Amino acid sequence: MQYEWTFTVPANTPESDPLEKVLQMDSGVVVGMEIYNPPGSHRYCRCRILEGLSVLWPGNPTGYIATDGTPVPWSEHYVLKSPDYRLWLRAWNISLSRDHDVVVRINVLPAAAAAPFQVIADLVDMVKKLLGV
Repeated sequence: MQYEWTFTVPANTPESDPLEKVLQMDSGVVVGMEIYNPPGSHRYCRCRILEGLSVLWPGNPTGYIATDGTPVPWSEHYVLKSPDYRLWLRAWNISLSRDHDVVVRINVLPAAAAAPFQVIADLVDMVKKLLGV
């Protein structure tokens, strides 16, 4: 199942008081994600995705995701442990004059369907370790 949300982040929304929105999904495994800001946002609209108080994406807690018309996609294998699972989008906008949109897309597969992808990822990791990569 693919989930998609679009949120408008008002101009001059500081990181210290961000827009926070719930991303509610059914249980399963997140296998892919994408963050997108439409062209003209000049990377002013920035965001993080959290589980509770912990930053999940980007991987560095002080980092953020921002684009200007180019989607930022990535593969993932993150288990959503319960029905009506909730993550949080935390977004801010450093533009002083314009509201900007942020689009979040998340692909979730049932756990049984996602299992082969994890097996392949684990095999790749083992081969890398054996080769010292």
